[in-house]
Amino acid sequence: MGELVDLHGRRILYLRVSVTNNCNLKCAYCAGGTIAHTYGNRENHLSSNELIRVIKCAAKLGIKGVRITGGEPLMRDDIVDLVNGIAALSELNDISMTTNGMLLSHHADALCRAGLKRINISLDSLIERKLEALNGASSLRILEGIEAALNAGFECVKLNCVVMRGFNLDEVIKLASLSIDRPLHVRFIELQPVGCERNFFLQQFISAAQVLQIIKGEFELEPIERADEPPGLGPARYFRIKGALGTVGFIAPVSEPFCISCNRLRLTYDGILRACLAYNIGVDMKRALKGGDEMVEEAFRRAAMLKPLGHNYACIAEGTYECPFGNMTMKEIGG
Repeated sequence: MGELVDLHGRRILYLRVSVTNNCNLKCAYCAGGTIAHTYGNRENHLSSNELIRVIKCAAKLGIKGVRITGGEPLMRDDIVDLVNGIAALSELNDISMTTNGMLLSHHADALCRAGLKRINISLDSLIERKLEALNGASSLRILEGIEAALNAGFECVKLNCVVMRGFNLDEVIKLASLSIDRPLHVRFIELQPVGCERNFFLQQFISAAQVLQIIKGEFELEPIERADEPPGLGPARYFRIKGALGTVGFIAPVSEPFCISCNRLRLTYDGILRACLAYNIGVDMKRALKGGDEMVEEAFRRAAMLKPLGHNYACIAEGTYECPFGNMTMKEIGG
């Protein structure tokens, strides 16, 4: 069938699949903090059979890893069956999921048995009142979900923390220390100007390099060779606190863009195969699904050809554009 390669010579190996835009939280950096406990119309969601068919075609074209996202994927009633169906595709090397963790304690065992290999859990604060104010989450329920994930036996458990200057910068040491005694991989992610207001971004943004320096001031960090990094197809740069069981990682899409090595496409919950998180460009996969598999495969090739060389997040800080990336939120895109 041939590999998926874009116009800039980048091989596409990774597909992020948003299975729903429904979410039980209202994260300020995802939906602008305006939408709480959202239960949208499920009629426009791709069905489980449609999703599996799309992923099967992607695997034929060389996609090796699939990450299930949302919204909150655990709000989808058939999520365990969906994971089981994806896991049955022998061409895939890796199936993972990103979740806010609020429902994970009830699903971790079943997801692991169904074939989910890795899981990423959002944890932006360890302080209950902070999370309640940010998005309505409970740190206690998320920590219960993390414990359930560790006990379930996933190959890898990662924690995602979006660092914001006015919110959780004072917690990065405590969050990093979660990697010391448990095999947890704590990743600090830069706030992105997608789905949040420009002024919010400008006030809250802090670079991954600055966060790294704060953590270096407290711990002795050892760089990790690529072969020893936690499994995954993403762009994180990893270190280990000396003697720790887990790692700390840094993802810097704004200050240190990794577009030149971008290896992914994104399928939205309603069937748009997006070429880039930052721009509203993509291919209508629902239309392709009305035809044979060759039409689905052609949709992947067209989406690959639409991938831009890179985004220009810096223009937000410079004030060049008010909103150059459209008005879709992270929960709609499956960021």
